[in-house]
Amino acid sequence: MLKQLRALVPYLTKYKSTYAIGMVCVVVSNALITLGPKILEHGINLIDGGASPAAVGRAALLLARRPNRDLAVRLLFAPVP
Repeated sequence: MLKQLRALVPYLTKYKSTYAIGMVCVVVSNALITLGPKILEHGINLIDGGASPAAVGRAALLLARRPNRDLAVRLLFAPVP
């Protein structure tokens, strides 16, 4: 199978930087996606540990103000031209 894919190498090397940028974007996107559950985990641990309501409120605000949620809502419900 690798032998057959070697024929593609000359075509792929032309776009090497584009593939690298795309991979970086995928890694950054996945890192940002995992932030929401991590913040939720932190908030649950605060509640479970008997933290003050102010500390729990800060964790809740971090979760509620995620920019990804706003962007996703705008993209999903944007009017189609």
